[in-house]
Amino acid sequence: MLRHRPMTERECREYLARKLDEDSRCRAAAEFCTLDAARREVAGHIAYLLPSGLRTDGHTFWTLLAEDGGKEREIGALWFQQEPNGDVRLWGIDIDPDQRRRGFAASALALAEAEARRLGARIVRLHVFPQNQAAQALYRKRGFSPTNVYMAKPLDPQ
Repeated sequence: MLRHRPMTERECREYLARKLDEDSRCRAAAEFCTLDAARREVAGHIAYLLPSGLRTDGHTFWTLLAEDGGKEREIGALWFQQEPNGDVRLWGIDIDPDQRRRGFAASALALAEAEARRLGARIVRLHVFPQNQAAQALYRKRGFSPTNVYMAKPLDPQ
């Protein structure tokens, strides 16, 4: 069974550092840019979203916990935001690599949806990079559907 608790400041810093690395790699691959350029863009976006870090109004950060061998351990993180219109934007479900393919991401998504309902949201929105096929399959299975598709084509220099 998956449980959650609020993240500590240290956990949030560590989570955001991992998210910066992962999202930068994904953005560089998806948008045909350098890793450095992607990292600057992602870092700027995180700074814009979280001017007060963990304490930024409307944002919730949870550490995800599961029982492993009779002992509870941290297995991931969940970050979402209640937007000004009341809806919820899911910024990240991150499950430790050694804990993946065990249903924890689906359980984390269910926790986020339950909290969104509790908050009165009508819709949960999220972004997923095109190369993350496993996440896309999970989201489709849980009833999400694409709302926008951005496309890019790298041009050969002439």
